[in-house]
Amino acid sequence: PSPLDSSEAATAQRAKFADSSSSTLFTSMAALNHYDTHCNGYHCKHVVRLISRHLIARKVNVVRLIIRHLNARKVNVVRLIIRHLIARKVNVVRLISRHLIARKVNVVRLIIRHLIARKVNVVRLIIRHLIARKVNMVRLISRHLIARKVNVVRLIIRHLNARKVNVVRLIIRHLNARKHLIARKVNVVRLIIRHLNARKVNVVRLIIRHLIARKVNVVRLIIRHLIARKVNVVRLIIRHLNARHLNARKVNVHLIARKVNVVRLIIRHLNARKVNVVRLIILHLIARKVNVVRLIIRHLIARKVNVVRLIIRHLNARKVNVVHLIIRHLIARKVNVVRLIIQHLIARKVNVVRLIIRHLNARKVNVVRLIIRHLIARKVNVVRLIIRHLIARKVNVVRLIIRHLIARKVNVVRLIIRHLNARKVNVVRLIIRHLNARKANVVRLIIRHLNARKVNVVRLIIRHLIARKVNVVRLIIRHLIARKVNVVRLIIRHLIARKVNVVRLIIRHLNARKVNV
Repeated sequence: PSPLDSSEAATAQRAKFADSSSSTLFTSMAALNHYDTHCNGYHCKHVVRLISRHLIARKVNVVRLIIRHLNARKVNVVRLIIRHLIARKVNVVRLISRHLIARKVNVVRLIIRHLIARKVNVVRLIIRHLIARKVNMVRLISRHLIARKVNVVRLIIRHLNARKVNVVRLIIRHLNARKHLIARKVNVVRLIIRHLNARKVNVVRLIIRHLIARKVNVVRLIIRHLIARKVNVVRLIIRHLNARHLNARKVNVHLIARKVNVVRLIIRHLNARKVNVVRLIILHLIARKVNVVRLIIRHLIARKVNVVRLIIRHLNARKVNVVHLIIRHLIARKVNVVRLIIQHLIARKVNVVRLIIRHLNARKVNVVRLIIRHLIARKVNVVRLIIRHLIARKVNVVRLIIRHLIARKVNVVRLIIRHLNARKVNVVRLIIRHLNARKANVVRLIIRHLNARKVNVVRLIIRHLIARKVNVVRLIIRHLIARKVNVVRLIIRHLIARKVNVVRLIIRHLNARKVNV
């Protein structure tokens, strides 16, 4: 009943409801159902307000309670709320968006999922709405996708390709019609090329196909563009060829696919036309009265290119004898060719000796005889020079000399000993060191040699050791003990064979040692 209605019936109804409001929640819901079915709209509004206040005072979530009740009744809550708000002239979309944003819910994702579940074309719906709002859709979509780290260009191109739309033509028309990027001083061509390079797309091939389909002369177009940019086309070609060592046909195709180079494109075109690029450049420079050789050398030196290597490769490709040509030129200039070549090769870390020997061997010239004659004329000690060279090459000089002398039937040992004696070198020490390094039994070898010469080995060794102030007896005893030989028995036998009184000798030795015999 209205609070303004003071009739007896209204008073009785209010009293009845007041009694029921103090009872359980079930009684309150029964009262709500009663007034929902019997009261008019005006009365029901006040009932809802009264019940809501009561439930809020009880800390009951009214919204959750109503939604559960309506769900149990199979009432579409969302549709009911939207109709109510529309009747109230409330902007439902704005209200829902604010609520969801306050809840940190992604509104866009929620709406899109709902519309997709309804089989509504979300993209078309959004675009129509934005067009009605006069919003720049391209900018909005691009910003959203970029924030999502989505490659916008790739997405658009895939969509257009699926539609069989010519992407290049569409982009060019759009950019020309909008002039948006040009007004912002954005280089459209650079932007497209960067994108295609990042996608590892061969930009040159794409542009050429497009231009060929248009029947445009690509080479002429590029040259005009470079001339309009005040680019020296000839210099550009020369730099590229120098960097590629004048071999434009064997350029790595993989690098070309990843790096767009206008000069490379021109050279390929000329090679495909079987045009000699070098001859074309030279003719152009001669027509300009430019000293081609001087220009090329200066340019290559400034680029730190080895001019000599470049010329030699070119002449070899022409089957010209480069060495012959250089020698004639230098002789005409009165230049010492041999000195110049040796200095050049040393600077290049080339082994000059090896190079000369190979050349002379190919000519069947006795290299050794030639070198020895030259060095003797220069008063150079040939033997010392050869030994140093062989040692630096880690060649066993002794073995090499011995083999050579044996082949000549020369007594190697006698020759070495004479040479070393003339040099005042201790031959015995030298031989022993060499044999020890070879892990040869020096003692056995010397003894065999001396026995073959019928030399008393023992006497020779003893003399040598005495000269060295070595205790011969101690040395022999240690050696024999290491050989597990009974030294005492050996000495006694030796002395008896020499007819020496062993007992007398021992007594003398012990007396000298002050031993009580």
